[in-house]
Amino acid sequence: MSNKKSSAISQQGVQKFARAFYHSVKGDRLEPIIAEFRMVSELFRAYPDLSQVLNHILLSEEEKHKILNKVLETCSVSQEMSSFLMALVNRGHVDWLEDIFESVQALIDKDNNKVLAEVKAAIKLTEVQREKLQQRLEFMTGKQVELSVEYDPSIIGGIVAQVGDRIFDSSVQNRLAMLKDKMSYSYNESKA
Repeated sequence: MSNKKSSAISQQGVQKFARAFYHSVKGDRLEPIIAEFRMVSELFRAYPDLSQVLNHILLSEEEKHKILNKVLETCSVSQEMSSFLMALVNRGHVDWLEDIFESVQALIDKDNNKVLAEVKAAIKLTEVQREKLQQRLEFMTGKQVELSVEYDPSIIGGIVAQVGDRIFDSSVQNRLAMLKDKMSYSYNESKA
């Protein structure tokens, strides 16, 4: 199976697990369960070998369950979270945990009309600039926007904001590229 096809299948699996998890805990239990999920995801991120051990083909399911139970004793998680993790172990998909968490968070944000705006700015933004940018993006998208701002001097000036699959580019770098294209087009038209 090609990596591209394997990746698509993995992504479908991640989405399936995320939807199932989200719909099983939606409601009053959502916040505490999501807090547990975040904690468990951070634990697995801190100890990447744990996923490899729990997915190891030479360990029996029973041995994997014992290892997972030992780990879960240290962070005391709910039965829902424990059952979910056992299901991932049983299916050999513990390595999907972080992607599933991100997908669950995206489902929550979608239900709450929230989006993440990944912003690159040529300068460090002040709090006032961040607030104005957030308000402008909220107006443009019609959603509550959470900003993730990164300093990137390569854009020369302005900002580039990505909200979902939409890109808002007011960078000097982009404007110079557009000007260059326009001048090139005008030059080629005058020669014709």
